[in-house]
Amino acid sequence: MNLPFETDKTKISLIKKSDFDQLKSGMTRDNVEAILGKAHYPYGSTLANLCYDLDDGTTVILFYRQGENGIIYLNTALLINSDGTKIKLF
Repeated sequence: MNLPFETDKTKISLIKKSDFDQLKSGMTRDNVEAILGKAHYPYGSTLANLCYDLDDGTTVILFYRQGENGIIYLNTALLINSDGTKIKLF
């Protein structure tokens, strides 16, 4: 099975919070992956919610939605701090 994210955590290159400054709601998944690379793992029971581990120990979850044209668009980004607190990035 060819998963759309990297399952071998030894191959994951951690990214920085500043990398997310380039993202905005409405971007396609292809555009997001051109900036961040493939997601590290999925969140929840859908492949439309994807996680990236950051170099400072936090995690960002990207939530996608499907547009009327069938294209998957970035909707929301949520930062999860190491203490479990959540911050909506957009």
